[in-house]
Amino acid sequence: MASATVLNSLPPSLPPHDAFGASLYNALPSLGDTDSTLAKTRTSVLAELGTLLLKYKGVWGVCLVHSHCTLLQGEAMVAEGNYCQPKMVDRVANPLFPGQWLSDGRPFEYTTEKTETPPQEIFKQLQDIASDMQGVIGLYYAGDNRSVSRESVLLEHTEGRTNITKNILRADLTDSEIQTAWIPDSDGGMPIQMVCTQMCDWMTTRLGARYHTGKYHTAT
Repeated sequence: MASATVLNSLPPSLPPHDAFGASLYNALPSLGDTDSTLAKTRTSVLAELGTLLLKYKGVWGVCLVHSHCTLLQGEAMVAEGNYCQPKMVDRVANPLFPGQWLSDGRPFEYTTEKTETPPQEIFKQLQDIASDMQGVIGLYYAGDNRSVSRESVLLEHTEGRTNITKNILRADLTDSEIQTAWIPDSDGGMPIQMVCTQMCDWMTTRLGARYHTGKYHTAT
């Protein structure tokens, strides 16, 4: 697994409290910033979060907060199937549901599939556990995909302003991927383990996507 280059000396912080919609999304850090921060305490923090999330039957998982592109005012990042890309909210025919949330409960990515919003107590406990990484770790809706696959994982990469995921065999992974999402393993083993469910192919992303903000998914 790749480790990201440290881009900032301080951990990424939450966007301003009055930021919502495109302004909130555009204030999110790059994958390089968040991965570098989490790498320092990944094992201990994820173990605590696994215990917390298993109490809620693994309906929600942990995600690494990061942006994929720059949004225009009125746009939101919307996932439909294997594609997540900017959509003008007032032009989307289907209802939109939050799919990923910051640690303070604000959604930053949406989906056309129905989800469940985490209760406020989860966000409170999440902030307590990851008090110095509130701008790094968020929650995502696992839904019916909460079971852990031992053979495969979702691999994401960005092309232009579209983030694309595909299911690949874990055996085909190289050292160039960065882990971006985890859920608790509910096989009954102790201590509870957090299992990676999604990774980013940073090499394809860095070579294929130039953000308007100049942000890249960077790693070494």
